[in-house]
Amino acid sequence: MHWGKLACPKTSKEIYRGQVAAPDHFTTGGGSNYICLPDDPEYHPNSPNKVLSATIFRVFYDIEDDIDKVPNVQMQSVSCSVCESDQRLTQLMLPAKTRCPSSDWVLEYTGYLMAAPTQYTNAVLMKGEYYRTSYICVNKMFETFGQKPDDAWSGSGLYLTKAECVKGGKLGTCPPYDVNKALACVVCTK
Repeated sequence: MHWGKLACPKTSKEIYRGQVAAPDHFTTGGGSNYICLPDDPEYHPNSPNKVLSATIFRVFYDIEDDIDKVPNVQMQSVSCSVCESDQRLTQLMLPAKTRCPSSDWVLEYTGYLMAAPTQYTNAVLMKGEYYRTSYICVNKMFETFGQKPDDAWSGSGLYLTKAECVKGGKLGTCPPYDVNKALACVVCTK
């Protein structure tokens, strides 16, 4: 999976491309992970139209900082691609790393560890409970999928992840983690 890019790396073959989707910020139930929806959906011929259902929404970048001097992607839909690496059967995502563990691993891409928010700082605008999602490694050269919609807040935001200090516990994260920096990540194959 190549999060944040419509094209696969040159070291792999594209299976399909599309946009990232997940549960909405304000709804409960449904899935709890990110998926890459293809840009050419297919439906069963007799698929029911009116059913009780789980819903899935677009995922948008909610990044207000100027990261790596990329164009502003704020509130734009997140792109993705599903890739196949010839002769490499193992894929590894390493959080808080920018390099593969050793020279026998192939670097696919580096990026930022991202997920749904754990809390929202502007409680006036957004109230309610938030769902849990998977942490994903999004390519640091962010790409968007399609146009920015009129209702930019509909869907699910994708946020940078940072470490939080836990004081007095054996599993505290600080140091060596810096609570003011977004966590990096790397995707490697072998």
